Amino acid sequence: MSAPQPSSSPRVRALAAALRLAREEANVGQRDLTRRLGLTHPQLSYIERGIRTASVELVAAILQELHVVGAAKDRILELAKNATELNWLDSGAPGMSEGLAYLLDCETTASSITEWTYGAVPGLLQISDYARVILERINRVQNAGRPATSNKVQSQLMMRMGRRDILTRPNPTHFTALIDEQAIREVVGSPEIQINQLAHVLDMAKRPNVEVLVVQSGHGWHPGKVGPFVIYDFADVPSTVLHENFSSSALVYEPRDVEAIQSAARDVRGLAMSSADSVELIAGVINELTEKTTT
Repeated sequence: MSAPQPSSSPRVRALAAALRLAREEANVGQRDLTRRLGLTHPQLSYIERGIRTASVELVAAILQELHVVGAAKDRILELAKNATELNWLDSGAPGMSEGLAYLLDCETTASSITEWTYGAVPGLLQISDYARVILERINRVQNAGRPATSNKVQSQLMMRMGRRDILTRPNPTHFTALIDEQAIREVVGSPEIQINQLAHVLDMAKRPNVEVLVVQSGHGWHPGKVGPFVIYDFADVPSTVLHENFSSSALVYEPRDVEAIQSAARDVRGLAMSSADSVELIAGVINELTEKTTT
């Protein structure tokens, strides 16, 4: 019915998240479902935690018991068929895809997250006005110049804002934000929006679980220039890396690839200012923008 896995791959964790969500939406308890399927409680618990991988046949049986049909059933079954694939490329328009399900699971279960960005403040530190400007522009690029509907942008915005809760909940995730100086100085939307955004970054930097480190311009080429990335570290399974661009995101699990990104993160961190100096620089940019808007 299920085969032990040495560790959870991206698709295994996404399958686990999808099955757990389907059961919860059907308002069925774990023990009730195990009784119906003839499983033990630990077996189903391991599957929903991504420790074991359910066979396609077992996934089909679970979905039948939960009355999952149509596109949702097809999506989860397709995920089960390729559950052991290590590196996973998720393409297409934003939505509750398998990739997004896995990403949300990574964020909520990670013990620590390290993100490197340039050109924009990390999503977990964005305020709604700032995020809206970015989402609208990304959607326009994805739609070949056509703006997205307001409902689509609002849905994306609500999801992004909800994801920030992992930093303020009880037992919050530890978050290290490695931010290129350009993202601090580049005005997004308007000076007022940028000022409010930077003020929020400073507020979050006061939290013991949030570390904000700015990489100043002038270092020349370094590994971070290859592209932004997010590293998710877990207490019980190996780390996962996310690469993201306009139209696709690659979830990387293969140890050699993850180790390369972790090495790049160490290099970028080595170039960054201290937390105190980073906060001072951000406060200085806020003062500069404030003076420009009041003169």
